[in-house]
Amino acid sequence: MCSVPANCEFEIDDTEEEWLFGEPFDYIHGRALMNCFKDISTVFSSAFKALTPGGHFEMQDGCMPFRSADGTLENTALLDWCYKTLEGSARVGRGWADPRGYKAIMEEVGFVDVMETRLKWPLNTWPRDKKLKELGMWVREDMMEILPAVKKVFIAGLGWSVEDADAFVEKAKADLMNSDIHGWVDM
Repeated sequence: MCSVPANCEFEIDDTEEEWLFGEPFDYIHGRALMNCFKDISTVFSSAFKALTPGGHFEMQDGCMPFRSADGTLENTALLDWCYKTLEGSARVGRGWADPRGYKAIMEEVGFVDVMETRLKWPLNTWPRDKKLKELGMWVREDMMEILPAVKKVFIAGLGWSVEDADAFVEKAKADLMNSDIHGWVDM
């Protein structure tokens, strides 16, 4: 059981439905939500309306497909995983949002002074830089959980068998573990 501060409470709701919270928020944060919504602009609009004047809304999402500068990601199961994920998500009505468009959507729904920071997170430990190598280790560990979680998209969206989806995910995991593949995710 976790301990929750007295001034903190949790509510569970569907963010695609009308927001009926009793009080406005000072801060709303979302991360890794790029394929959770049918239309992310409606969620951004709801967030805008639910903030106090001067409140903050922050989103952190990764862009697909992954990239590499040296071609080591080409023809890998990991890159194919990106394309199959995008295709399957679209087929089940949960197209992958492109975070590079979030700033424009935020401004369109009424946010002002929108700041955007773009980063490149390595997918594994390939960088020489110690800090990026450590970041790559954490991204790789997160991705090892994400890869199999998305296999439902291959089954529902692409009509694959569970066995085919499992085998495909294992190949993508092997690529993720290969530090000779110099890929990154744009954040």
